Amino acid sequence: MDVPFILTPELPENEHEAARAVVSNLSNLKHFVQRLDDANTLFDLSESQYETLFTPPGEDPPAIEVFLARQRRNHARGNWQSMAARDGALTIYDFYRANQLTATLRPRCPTLFSFVDDSKLREANTLFESTFKDFGLVRQAAAHPGEVAATPEKRRDNESFDVQETIGEFAAIRTIGDVAVFVSQGLINRRYTSTMNGQYVGYELSKETVRALESVADLIFQAFAPAEEGTKALLLARRLGKMQQPQQD
Repeated sequence: MDVPFILTPELPENEHEAARAVVSNLSNLKHFVQRLDDANTLFDLSESQYETLFTPPGEDPPAIEVFLARQRRNHARGNWQSMAARDGALTIYDFYRANQLTATLRPRCPTLFSFVDDSKLREANTLFESTFKDFGLVRQAAAHPGEVAATPEKRRDNESFDVQETIGEFAAIRTIGDVAVFVSQGLINRRYTSTMNGQYVGYELSKETVRALESVADLIFQAFAPAEEGTKALLLARRLGKMQQPQQD
């Protein structure tokens, strides 16, 4: 997953500022994939290391100390994993915005975008939208957990009558009859969930999700790869033009 090396100084001068922003956005896409991977690693680390934390002192601690330490470990593990999943939700949205805002720069650097493979961009956008269907609502719930149920009206707006989440063959959470369900920053196995605007939304923080976002980034980088070759050709043409200029006495 390599970011194309675009020689922005070879573009027309009036395109330089916008072209530099495009290059910065492409670099950020790679950063966001790495950040999602780091969130996934943090989730795994909190699972594998939590038993070593908050150990009661002494060789034979009282049973109440053992109980309290176990409670503290479980509480910390849940919080750490929720923090990792929440950051992952925000990161996926940040990836989307960086890509979306890059597209808005097209009119400001037409020479750069004349090299871009638009079919690859369409493929990348289709893959993102099919993989991260609820990313906007998931991000909204993750970014504003203190607001989604701050008033009775907000809570009712964000409840859902269509909630069904299972673990294996068993229902972990579901609506029954005409009783609405409210979920905020739920975590079922690796799935981060919330009810938002009457919908039950979520995503899974996993290596597969990281690979999916990386695949989207790869398609975007493939789309911009011709711009690397195109700006190199502009550099070569400029240098050849200088060499062919007649020498002045």
